[in-house]
Amino acid sequence: MQKFIDPDYKDLHDPLLLPDIQAALKRLDLAIKNDETVGIFGDYDIDGLTAVALLHEAFTAFGLKSVAFIPDRFVDGYGMSKRGIDELHSQGVNLIVTVDCGSRSEKEVAYAKSLGIDTIVSDHHNIDEPLKNAVATINPKRNDSQYPFAQRAGAGVAFGLVQAMQTRFKGLTFDKAKWLLDLVALATISDVVDLRGENRILTIYGLKVFNQTKRPGLQALIKQAFGNNQRVIDETDIGFGLAPRLNAAGRLIGAETALKTLLCKEEAEAEKLAIKLNQLNASRRQEQRVIFKEASAKAAKFAEDRVLVLHAKNWSHGINGIVAAKLVETYSKPTFVMQDLDDGTTKGSARSISGFSLGQALKEVKRLLISGGGHELAAGATIKTTDVDEFREQLNDFYDRSVDSTKITSVWDKYDLQLTDFKDLNLELAEKIASLKPYGQGNPQPLFLFTNVKVVEHRPVGVDGDHAKLKLQDTKGTNIEAIGFRLSTQFAEHATGQVDLLAGLEKNEFNGRVNVQLVIKAVKPKL
Repeated sequence: MQKFIDPDYKDLHDPLLLPDIQAALKRLDLAIKNDETVGIFGDYDIDGLTAVALLHEAFTAFGLKSVAFIPDRFVDGYGMSKRGIDELHSQGVNLIVTVDCGSRSEKEVAYAKSLGIDTIVSDHHNIDEPLKNAVATINPKRNDSQYPFAQRAGAGVAFGLVQAMQTRFKGLTFDKAKWLLDLVALATISDVVDLRGENRILTIYGLKVFNQTKRPGLQALIKQAFGNNQRVIDETDIGFGLAPRLNAAGRLIGAETALKTLLCKEEAEAEKLAIKLNQLNASRRQEQRVIFKEASAKAAKFAEDRVLVLHAKNWSHGINGIVAAKLVETYSKPTFVMQDLDDGTTKGSARSISGFSLGQALKEVKRLLISGGGHELAAGATIKTTDVDEFREQLNDFYDRSVDSTKITSVWDKYDLQLTDFKDLNLELAEKIASLKPYGQGNPQPLFLFTNVKVVEHRPVGVDGDHAKLKLQDTKGTNIEAIGFRLSTQFAEHATGQVDLLAGLEKNEFNGRVNVQLVIKAVKPKL
């Protein structure tokens, strides 16, 4: 327990245990000696972008020149592509290092090899076997991996490669390498990987670096998200304030703006880039609201379905994944939100609930897939538009065959303790609970269940009025302040009555005032 609460950076595992790491180091050594330019093939989400920025900075310190290729979500889709390889080839690259992708790119790696380009795959996605045409396949999820921890984010695996390079090459000392941990923490939190084991160590130390970051881009983005208020940035600030702004570029116009923000060195440029990301995020929110409203109306027509498959021509697949996640929160059903394209295909993203694996579901309907795949809780798919109805029918059939409905849990089943009043909710308790942070996948925030709570005051807050600022009262007349993120509408419906709540307890500091507040996770009329 003490190691969990206060982990030691020295407890990170030996990076030389990563699979194929010696082959990778040998090829990188050759690149340094031959003064080669290395191509970094990334991804358009935060995990991929931070990994590109991390490797670029580390390679520079080790004396390696590098150029990056970031796929376009709408042109290339996810993963390595012929266009990207050709672009890097045109820049004189004969070694590619992938980050956050590549584990299923055997065809693309073979194509690169045909052009005389070697490939080192650095990735964290599920993998069947090492790529036979790659120089190295560095993925701790390989079946033959000896690395003790398999759950690092893509940027975490890239950092493992950097750690291994430190054992062999000069130029990046431990003191310099630690300044890369802000990127690792940003990726680990944003990619919703398990926040236990090594990821907890990397995130805790990464947040310490994040709050001292020397990156003008991150400093400017923090200012755009939170103003000039002095605050300690935590995982919630990253997940809800900074990550959406960085992701907005890739969802709307292409992710280069986000990458430039992470890498830029000048304050004036950083401010311009952060303002642009902020504007893109505002546009993303507006488009998301429209799609969510239309998708909710369609969901009502399929109220009996166990798996929702919703599609329309004007729903951008750059945003559909976020909408799918919000619909899962609303309906507690696996949900596909898809866009009908002009070429006769329908493409989109899916999110799921615990107990229904999207990855397995897509294997069951692979006959209908043009492309697709994913994890248990998130996936993507492209099918013929004419196959949508059959796709929906088969997914629901698979749900009926594979899911034990008695084992499906809701958010209301996931509390740690039921309390009848607020009297013991004090700063001391809040600080003790906070020792379990950072919260996330695998380490959820401890939650209390309260029943028969009176809503004394309610007002919408936030840029769009999406959040609820509250004063609550228990049955004994004790009041407490609370915040409900993205719950303003729900509290408006119950503002005059009594409710049941699921909530965490946190210390709140604002304008020099310190108090405890509940952070509401769910609300409904009293039982």
